[in-house]
Amino acid sequence: MHRLLLSGFVLLGMSLAIAVALRPAAAAEATVWQAHYPLAPDHPVVAEGWAPMAAALQPEIDLQLRLIGPRLGTGDALDALSLGTHRMALIPLASYPDEFPYWAMLGELFLVGGESLAAAAAISELVMRECAACQQHFAQRKLVFLGTYGAAPYRLIAPAPLTRANSLEGQTVATPGSLWDRLVEQLGATAAGPAEDPRAALVRGEVTALIDIAAALGQPPLAGHKVAVTRLPLGGYRGAGPFMINRDAWRSLSVSQRRKAFAGAAAGLVRITEAYHRQAAENMAAAAAKGVEVADGELLLADRIRRFATGDQERVVFSAEARFGIADADRFLDRLKALYDKYAILLGPAPATEDAIALLSAEIFDRLDAEIYGLQ
Repeated sequence: MHRLLLSGFVLLGMSLAIAVALRPAAAAEATVWQAHYPLAPDHPVVAEGWAPMAAALQPEIDLQLRLIGPRLGTGDALDALSLGTHRMALIPLASYPDEFPYWAMLGELFLVGGESLAAAAAISELVMRECAACQQHFAQRKLVFLGTYGAAPYRLIAPAPLTRANSLEGQTVATPGSLWDRLVEQLGATAAGPAEDPRAALVRGEVTALIDIAAALGQPPLAGHKVAVTRLPLGGYRGAGPFMINRDAWRSLSVSQRRKAFAGAAAGLVRITEAYHRQAAENMAAAAAKGVEVADGELLLADRIRRFATGDQERVVFSAEARFGIADADRFLDRLKALYDKYAILLGPAPATEDAIALLSAEIFDRLDAEIYGLQ
């Protein structure tokens, strides 16, 4: 579903050959939980998100980070958590449409809402507090879901800025997934389809544009290559559960420990989202300093994208009902949009970190019943 993100995960995971722990081991009597995160140490989930959860579970649980193991998005990674090989893991839920059909639908709605944290909070509340079917699908795989984050916004990368309303006409664009395939086709471009390395395809001239996050600018093969970045409302990835827990492990926790996990999740989700945006800003600034041109798309082009996002929602609802039998797809979408509006107001444009954590705790996690959540 989200080709660029998963290809990046694979490259990062393959580059690491050892498991590391980012904090001292807990006391000997603590229960050891292995957490599977095959990512680079500076990835936002590892660098910012994992530590609050590890701290929240101390001293009873010694959460030990593993940066190697099954590749993200594979059946092996999902099985390892379901079977208890790992007690906690990052699971890109949108990559398993048959297992988690509501996430397949959500993966087609990542243009809904421009504020990443508000969008992530909306999805988290909807899935955790209102979607009984979502919880049933998690239970079938012996998983417990503790929220999602908002990754960095997608940007349009090409040899020159593509800012005008008709700039994508005739272009061949590598995208993160089927949602953006439809978008660029609506704008007159050709979607390139899956590629092993879309960034290399842009460098080689096999595609003429790429939708990707700003971090790509500082990584091979784009690093040092002459490109330009156009800022447009292209959404972002919100399809992963960074704190997915094995159901038996969750059951083994006391009620007070589960509440600690809720607190750790609220803090982790906010810090991951903030870290993504901080890294994106740093990457954009570094690229601009090296001569990468950065431009804003014209209002007419941005408006065409927003109108597509609104019109495409009807197609997504129909597809969810036809392919996966989701009978309440229209209601699910309406609730997602209503919850996004709620959090966009409550969080404002730039909330302080601790205020955002407190808000997610109060609105979502404090309203969960720690005695039964994830176990029904």
